[in-house]
Amino acid sequence: MFNYIKADLYRLFHKKSNFVFYGVVFALFIAVVIIARTSVEGTTPFAEGYLELGIILLTQFFPLVFGIQAYVAVYTNDLSANTYQNIFTNGLSKVEFIIGKVITMIVYLLTTFLSGAILYSIMYVILLMIEGGSFDFESFKNLAIVSVTIFLGILGYSTVANILAYFTQNSTISVISMGVLVSGVILQIFNLISLF
Repeated sequence: MFNYIKADLYRLFHKKSNFVFYGVVFALFIAVVIIARTSVEGTTPFAEGYLELGIILLTQFFPLVFGIQAYVAVYTNDLSANTYQNIFTNGLSKVEFIIGKVITMIVYLLTTFLSGAILYSIMYVILLMIEGGSFDFESFKNLAIVSVTIFLGILGYSTVANILAYFTQNSTISVISMGVLVSGVILQIFNLISLF
């Protein structure tokens, strides 16, 4: 199982399309911060609202973009390439395969979160140095709590979508189900049902 996890992580961290994806998204984030800062320059310190911007991005943007990309990269590759048979003929049991995929998802998603957190923190420190503000520990603590919640939510949703993928053997259905789960559509439906 550990050899499978190691091979899967090697595949993910050496895939050029992943580097292009994260490079583009991180560049867009830097551009949005620069544009937003220049548009509010002179009124209020942008660093004060920067942490709130982080919470909004984490709750609205991160699950849809990063969560679905991580799910597709980790889970649907074997399904769309029809390589399940090769994996199981090499002596890996189905339980080891599922546990291996969950561990791979945790490591990949944790790497994504940490790289995003490093970029986000560097931008925050730069903003504080430019504006001469003070570090807001309370807002940063709230941001960390939201980050952990989103991280665990994406892991849970990906596990549910993965179960559906194994039953249907269809990567399109599993990706759509992951999108529905992370977008909160199911929660909204349950909230509407609870009103009745």
